[in-house]
Amino acid sequence: ALSGIITNDPFYRDSSGAMQAQGFFINVDTNTVTNPGWFNESSVQAILYDLYDSADDNSDTISLGLGPIYEAFTSTAYTGLDYYTTIFSFLDVLKAQQPASSAAIDSLSAAQTINGTGPDGVGETNDGGASNALPIYNAISVNGGPVSICSTDDTGRSNKLGNREYLRVDIATAGEHTFIMTRTSGATSTDPDFSITQGVSVLGYAATEVSNSETLAVNLVAGIYLIDAYDYNNVGTMTTQADSCFNFTITN
Repeated sequence: ALSGIITNDPFYRDSSGAMQAQGFFINVDTNTVTNPGWFNESSVQAILYDLYDSADDNSDTISLGLGPIYEAFTSTAYTGLDYYTTIFSFLDVLKAQQPASSAAIDSLSAAQTINGTGPDGVGETNDGGASNALPIYNAISVNGGPVSICSTDDTGRSNKLGNREYLRVDIATAGEHTFIMTRTSGATSTDPDFSITQGVSVLGYAATEVSNSETLAVNLVAGIYLIDAYDYNNVGTMTTQADSCFNFTITN
């Protein structure tokens, strides 16, 4: 989308193959998308380009130009969010900065079957064919019992919807906290892994090869943290992929 915006040309072109003898192009202004949604790069690029361009078509009745898009991307309201970078977090900031265009922005989202609101996409109903993809963030609390999450290969592997699940925790008291991810069902041999982030900082990464369980103890200050959890078998390219589910707990 940004390539099309900068060149004022909706056709993204690239070269590939031996000695760059081949190539391909993508029309980022195309709104007809297979399996549209918040998880689909084609949906995201179509929304971004429609926000920019001056031609109205279908659900596109907005012409912001590059300035407001750039301002949203670079604002501290966006770069300092407690959530991962998604179409939800971007559009939430953009609508706050462009309130008069809020309805038109929502129309673009709805046309791509995106209906979650806020920076965390709360209320989203489009799981894209991966039943474990929703909610976008699973709420978990310290000493609050296990939360069930899954890692699936239903839409593919390595970088596909359902390979990972995300959790959000609000740490109230500073100190050492223990994060545990344990297999509960599905594949009999799993390799659970997860990372813990706050803002742009990765504060812990658990990626041992212990089968069916992963534990990490981290000293944390009070604040909001995100967890990216998955079975490495569905993320790696040389592993045997399969659906698997886990219990995730946090204690202090």
